[in-house]
Amino acid sequence: MGLRSCGALLRRFEGDRREAIDGCLRGTTTRLDRGDRIAGVDSLRLRNYFRRCSENVNHRTLMEEFSMTKRHAHEVLDALLKLEMISPCEFQHDKNMVSYETTIRGNALGMAKAGKPLKRASAGNVLWELLGRVKAVNDRQDLANTVESVVVSGSYLSDAKRVNDLDVAVD
Repeated sequence: MGLRSCGALLRRFEGDRREAIDGCLRGTTTRLDRGDRIAGVDSLRLRNYFRRCSENVNHRTLMEEFSMTKRHAHEVLDALLKLEMISPCEFQHDKNMVSYETTIRGNALGMAKAGKPLKRASAGNVLWELLGRVKAVNDRQDLANTVESVVVSGSYLSDAKRVNDLDVAVD
């Protein structure tokens, strides 16, 4: 289904290929599904590429990453520009090749999750296990440090039946 977040808008390009238009960056998690395609390439592979090459997106790195022709790499770059996932770099180091960097949308794709949401009960079990370990650490007199606080944040604090993950800070 492409990028999903806040009811992200999806549009079709290049026939039946699903393309994500709006990462809907309002503090929610962007999630990818296996088989989704963005700019004609596998969304999970594109996410990994953006993670590694966020400041050096160009036809050469695309050709190497996706084993594609120069022409196809330029088509992907054009599609990513239309999707506002990349923009030209302010400083071009090579006169023979345009380099791009990821935009906020491209960075959101780089941070997108591909795992399934957790059931609230499963996340609760993990939290209780963590708290049990915290108690065990704090009960030990031979340790130099103790856990002062555990703070839970994120989707677990909502009323949702499924949560994206369990965000915990320990001090």
